[in-house]
Amino acid sequence: MNGYGLAAVVVACVTVLVVVLLWAMVRVGQAAQQRPVDGAGMELVELSPDEEFQAIQAHNRAGREELRRQIAEAAERSRRRQGGE
Repeated sequence: MNGYGLAAVVVACVTVLVVVLLWAMVRVGQAAQQRPVDGAGMELVELSPDEEFQAIQAHNRAGREELRRQIAEAAERSRRRQGGE
């Protein structure tokens, strides 16, 4: 195989690789358009205003409960330190 034959094989392989990569990018783009997602990669769902309000309220309650738990743990650690001194 002379230099031109090798070059033709290399060009053919690179062309096939580019076509496959472009095809994959188009497929991924189509899949992404079918399922809207937010920045965290979670699928977005349409909610009614009432459902959205309830979801926000549930999120807020969970946040308050977590904050109360953290405050209670910090208070317990503080009591233990003061009792040990």
